Amino acid sequence: MNHSFIRTLQKKRCDYNHPDQATSQANSLILLSSGIYTEEERFVFELLQNAVDAHNDIQGVLNIKMILEGDYFVFLHNGDAFTERDIEGLCDVGNGNKMKDVKKIGYKGIGFKSVFMRSSHVTVESGGYCFKFDKKHWDNYWDIHWNPEKYGLKDEDKKYSMPWQIIPIEAQTPIQIDSEGYNVVTYIQVGEKTNLEDKVSNLLSNSQFLLFLKSKNIRMEFIADGLSKCIIEKSENNGKVILSVNGIEDSRWLI
Repeated sequence: MNHSFIRTLQKKRCDYNHPDQATSQANSLILLSSGIYTEEERFVFELLQNAVDAHNDIQGVLNIKMILEGDYFVFLHNGDAFTERDIEGLCDVGNGNKMKDVKKIGYKGIGFKSVFMRSSHVTVESGGYCFKFDKKHWDNYWDIHWNPEKYGLKDEDKKYSMPWQIIPIEAQTPIQIDSEGYNVVTYIQVGEKTNLEDKVSNLLSNSQFLLFLKSKNIRMEFIADGLSKCIIEKSENNGKVILSVNGIEDSRWLI
């Protein structure tokens, strides 16, 4: 692992000539997360779309697992692991690694920001890297780093902030789970779990949304507090798509 990469990227994302610039970027990201994504559970769809974009049917079945454990919602998939360019795109807005491929659902490069509507502490582990986005880490940053000679007098009526949503911090996995066979793991610290559990269960109650995902073979499992709540699957063969729920065929479609 190149430990210096995350540190260098963090330094680049903190390089502002004035706190006003950082605050403007931070406010824009807040509006992006809360304004565009009106549904609280939207981040689940965005993570799913990213998993589909990272997968190739040659690799076989796209395996996705969602786990509610402790204070975390964990999303795992076996698509391609992150490259350094992928991480740079994740720490940016509209400049992701999929910009040149409009066939990919997430080509605009902003979908991941939806997770910050639900959480202010998100950890990503992939490709030998582990880093987090942590709002609390940057609280009061400008109170500590204000330089009157460089920035002038501080406007005490203004709340200065840092765009923590695009600044990676080297980290360790916040909880221990079995991630064997999964190349991208996203740990999202959440508050009220019951509400989220109900929404994810409702999402998986209808397997037909799998029809709109380009991967031919998909398996999704949702686990809460150590218990498997639901497994939905999509398989495509000989011009037919079969959707299953908990191992039982739910519907069959002609392509």
